Amino acid sequence: MDNQQPKHNDKDKPFDPIAELVVPDLAKLSQEKRDISYVYVIYVLFVLGIFGLVPAIGGVIMAYAKRNELRGTIYFDHLQFLLKTFWITLIFSIIGYFTLIFLIGFLILPVTCGWYIFRVVVGFLRLRENRAITPDGWLM
Repeated sequence: MDNQQPKHNDKDKPFDPIAELVVPDLAKLSQEKRDISYVYVIYVLFVLGIFGLVPAIGGVIMAYAKRNELRGTIYFDHLQFLLKTFWITLIFSIIGYFTLIFLIGFLILPVTCGWYIFRVVVGFLRLRENRAITPDGWLM
């Protein structure tokens, strides 16, 4: 059995196998793997957006930044799907908050939250299966 450390090309930094596992070198990844990793990060930000608006806004900014590069791929449809989810959720949340005084907001807000969670979970599962998603539908 060979107990030697793997050789590392960068002489300035010592080899750290944990860092190589946790933070892969993006230059070594294919373009498709980089794209899917980027979309996964956006989905994670949208999941965190359930607990606060700031991570979802970060996901929206990232989606708009990468959207044109991914045009023509299934990842573009996922970004469109997430952007539509964000904007519709934001609009219905505002409507829900303003209609709380009329008590209808107590119905609008939980339905909107459930719709947001449903779309993010379904989109994430479809991405894991490397399947496209229809960005135009209201549910799917």
